[in-house]
Amino acid sequence: MTAPAVQHYLDSFARSACLSEGAPWLHETRQQALAHFAATGFPTSKNEAWKYTSLYAFEQQPFVLAEAVQVTTIPEIAGLDAHRLVFVNGHLIGTPPEMPAGVRLAPLAPLFSAEQALLAPYLDSAPTDVFANLNTAFLRDGLLLELAAGSILDKPLHLVFLSQPGSEPGMAHPRIIVRLARGAQATIIGHYTGNGASAFTNVVTQLDLADNAELHHYRLQEESAAHFHLASLRAQQARDSRLFAHNFMLGGKLARLQTHVSLQAPGAECLLNGLTLASDQQHHDSHLLVEHAAGPSRSIQDHRAVVADRARGVWNGKVIVQPGADGTDARQSSKNLLLGKIAEADVKPELEIYADDVKCSHGATVGQLDMDALFYMRSRGVEASVARSLLVFAFADSVLTRITLPALRKHLEQQLIARLPDSARIREFT
Repeated sequence: MTAPAVQHYLDSFARSACLSEGAPWLHETRQQALAHFAATGFPTSKNEAWKYTSLYAFEQQPFVLAEAVQVTTIPEIAGLDAHRLVFVNGHLIGTPPEMPAGVRLAPLAPLFSAEQALLAPYLDSAPTDVFANLNTAFLRDGLLLELAAGSILDKPLHLVFLSQPGSEPGMAHPRIIVRLARGAQATIIGHYTGNGASAFTNVVTQLDLADNAELHHYRLQEESAAHFHLASLRAQQARDSRLFAHNFMLGGKLARLQTHVSLQAPGAECLLNGLTLASDQQHHDSHLLVEHAAGPSRSIQDHRAVVADRARGVWNGKVIVQPGADGTDARQSSKNLLLGKIAEADVKPELEIYADDVKCSHGATVGQLDMDALFYMRSRGVEASVARSLLVFAFADSVLTRITLPALRKHLEQQLIARLPDSARIREFT
């Protein structure tokens, strides 16, 4: 018997005429993804990857494909000089900005009929990847960014995904595909935001880096406290490519990012940098898997979380070193700061090593503010509440220092400060 929550999405797919239109190959791909979803259903706590994350509240909310709505204000990041593209409820607003030579930026919808050979491999279904299958089944639009060999994107690409209320709680399933040819360089910001209405964002981002390519990828999730954000990021890297991926998880009732990076050739490097700020009853979940398929290659996972009130933070970082990946250098670190008596952080670092000549390490901490540091600041005349806030800011800001875009870093620092007591005083010190 099909679970009611699963049946809702099967019925919603059947009622959505737009999902049966267009290229026959895409309709077949959607049907296959939907069949995989129906066969597996939603994961429960019996699934090890979902041990600490319950989907009960999500399954009680019957989301439908979000409607296109008019908006008058688009969120901005003050001082950011960037190309900008905006999606509202999953629908592209306006036309893509003009790109420099060697850079192609195009919405996916018009490409479904014309470029099957290019897009089909990116839409292959993984039988057990539930939300990726949902994304493929309900995919209506998204974005393709391609850089030719040696091309450089002249300024960051700011992708805004804005959620706005419709007649019913809506869902959007955008797909982002980024392809960097040999020696290409780009910076991308995925900015997810919306108002207080209940909504569901299910985005899949796929990054393909050829030899010597370099990508700086930022994810800023600051949706409302009624929002469900379930996303995945997949990256494959060729020889000497470099990926700097930053995940900032601030909003959402339930937010989860599942990251899988495959280092497929010698010299490939990745940095997975993350910050979680969870309060009230928010639940934030970061799952990371780095696969070293060849060596020497290098990866760093560095995550920090500030969990307050009744919130819960989950971090699961895993490294797999495949046979023959000698010379692998893999490091993991997760530091979690609890600011409430019943705030919770669940941390699970994992290493699977099948090669001999490697250097791998992992570390995880969960604790409260350093009382010695607090005493030192109090002894210098700093009020207790200000001292606590400054220590929290310093703890989180160590992750933000890796941001190479000053405007984005300032925006995030202001978001952090606004969440702290005595925010006006904190700004004086920072």
